[in-house]
Amino acid sequence: MENHAKKSFKMSQFRFLKAYYVTFKILSRYILLIIVSKFFDNERGVRIFERAHMKSARQIITTLLALKGLYIKLGQTLSAMTHVLPPSFTKELELLQDRVPPHPFEEVNERFMADFGQTAEKLFKTIDPEPIASASLGQVHVATHHNGEKLAVKLQYPNIDKLITRDLKTIKNIFSIVDFMFPSYNIRAVYDELSVVVLEELDYINEAKNIETIASNYQNQDNIVFPKVFHELTSHKVLTQTFIEGVKITHVEELSKYPVDKSQLAVDLIHFYC
Repeated sequence: MENHAKKSFKMSQFRFLKAYYVTFKILSRYILLIIVSKFFDNERGVRIFERAHMKSARQIITTLLALKGLYIKLGQTLSAMTHVLPPSFTKELELLQDRVPPHPFEEVNERFMADFGQTAEKLFKTIDPEPIASASLGQVHVATHHNGEKLAVKLQYPNIDKLITRDLKTIKNIFSIVDFMFPSYNIRAVYDELSVVVLEELDYINEAKNIETIASNYQNQDNIVFPKVFHELTSHKVLTQTFIEGVKITHVEELSKYPVDKSQLAVDLIHFYC
């Protein structure tokens, strides 16, 4: 137990130092660029900053993928800030939406033992050890219920909640520094939203309730499908639902293979979302 605590403390220090190191390295780059850009014409200055945006974004991606957890969620949030951050910067960060490395199944299987007292192999008829999707806080595995239904099992990474508590403090301090140097981006607002949203996302029972609440609001519409939640296989850290086949809406070429009215789909999506 003592060795585990020491290892956890060292890991926490590593994450803390790496996050600060990369932050100050990127800030120094932009401060230097702001100074030297005064000696270039406008066109050359734009090209220099474009290269800096791409280089910084790639450096951020490498760092966030190494740190994992909340840092990846942060990168995904920044990638959506196209109305504030430079397009060349956010376009690079979009890679974080699909490139999150998964955790080994042996590691995430600890979650089933902790929450249900059984391994995944006993809880389900079958379960694929390779996840079909991995995100900042957890990953999704395809499983088969004992009654034969195909399932999507979403589960959180071990100790992610403790890691997030520590990371939030570091990110808050980093964002305060960035906001002080570049106040026009209002970067602290990202932290305020992130800190609220991520804590809510840690509770899968709350997510299950939200799914069922929204589904009940659209029960008379046949153009929207919701997964069924299996409460006996759901906990605060595990969410089990029916598996629904689909295509990511941004994959336009793949979407074109199906008889879908894209215009109507856009209208339905906007109405549903709003």
